Amino acid sequence: MTRTLSLALLCLLPALATAEEADDGYGRWEIVTEMKMSGPDGENSFSSKTIECRSTESIDESSSEWTLNDCRAENRGSKGRSRSSLRCEGPDGALTETVSETTADSRSFQTVSTITTVSGGQKSVNVTTIKGRRLGDCPED
Repeated sequence: MTRTLSLALLCLLPALATAEEADDGYGRWEIVTEMKMSGPDGENSFSSKTIECRSTESIDESSSEWTLNDCRAENRGSKGRSRSSLRCEGPDGALTETVSETTADSRSFQTVSTITTVSGGQKSVNVTTIKGRRLGDCPED
């Protein structure tokens, strides 16, 4: 489970991406994370908001695919959009699938990541939404 969760978190990395501005995009950003989980034990939710100074990053034209043990990953990106998927199948029929999609421009980004787990006939779904918006310049220290 830890290995699968670690691999799933790698799919969230595009959440840090935003499109380039005329400058390097360094500025003050508000980032809101919302997580909703549902499964056999009911539903839970979590949210957080942070404000940080950071540089923007680009989602470049890229793609990759790889397989490791029982997991297969695919990443596709183009200017302002990316999609990552990770699917792991266990020997006992358990399945974990993570799909993350990011859209971005110079002022904002949004990543929606859905983790679906099926094990022992039970299905759980965890949806995390991360939104960021540029607030302006960082204060001079």
